[in-house]
Amino acid sequence: MKKLLSYLFYLAIATVAIQSCTPEDDTTTTKTGPVVNFISGNNNIDDDAIVTRNAYFKVVLSATKGTAGQLKTFEVLADGVSLDPTKMKIAGAGAASIPVLLFAPDVDGVSNYAVEILSTNIADTVKYTFKFTDNAGNSDSEVINIFTLGDSVSVVNNLKVYNSSSPAGFFGSVDLINGVTVAKGSASAQLEDYGVQSPTNSTWLMRFLERNGSNIRTSPASFNFDAVSYADDIKAAYELGTDSPNNDILMTKDLVFLVNQGTKYFAVKVNDLVATSNDNLDYSIISIKK
Repeated sequence: MKKLLSYLFYLAIATVAIQSCTPEDDTTTTKTGPVVNFISGNNNIDDDAIVTRNAYFKVVLSATKGTAGQLKTFEVLADGVSLDPTKMKIAGAGAASIPVLLFAPDVDGVSNYAVEILSTNIADTVKYTFKFTDNAGNSDSEVINIFTLGDSVSVVNNLKVYNSSSPAGFFGSVDLINGVTVAKGSASAQLEDYGVQSPTNSTWLMRFLERNGSNIRTSPASFNFDAVSYADDIKAAYELGTDSPNNDILMTKDLVFLVNQGTKYFAVKVNDLVATSNDNLDYSIISIKK
């Protein structure tokens, strides 16, 4: 009997020891952060895309808060750097700052968060990151690459265009496509110097005429010939320009005007005008971008 009691005593001690060494169940739960997704449809961009330069594109996002806390901020990064807030709209309104501080009810999650971004004004590829962060510092984001395209202009500088009443061999018409002067009446010309006032008055009129279906327009005030780098900016300026009256244009030094023929668009700058006496060898000097 004593042996049995002794055995039970040591068994009880061993049981207590084993229980004291067994860790308690871990009741700690890992806190989760936000979850962010693009919303597709309605011309929203939700993947890598090509967009127009210097124009707004739109993404729409949803953000669900996690268990770690409410949403605190929204931020857009362009190639890893916070985007200039003047280049972003949220729900159609300009952003005051970046990151954007969120308020109720957005702190509890958003389902149609509409963001418009002004694309770059050059041909480029930019990686945009759309990030939501919660009060605990957890964040989630969506990422897209935006491509802006543009064909660089080709330039002809200081082309000499003679008075079209000048002697043979002194060309007074312009083939803008190839950037060369051609003979009066050439089928390849888009511009032709008007020549002199009349057979009896040799005063050079300093005017260009439209030729072979071309159309001349004055350029809008916003157009900068020297700064323009992309061909589609010439077309855009032409569409904002005004048709020149009488199908011609009076040349003055530093005048910039625009020409269209079919699907081709040209910007022309008059660099100088040189008048001579009694020989009809007057000429203009122009530069062309197309």
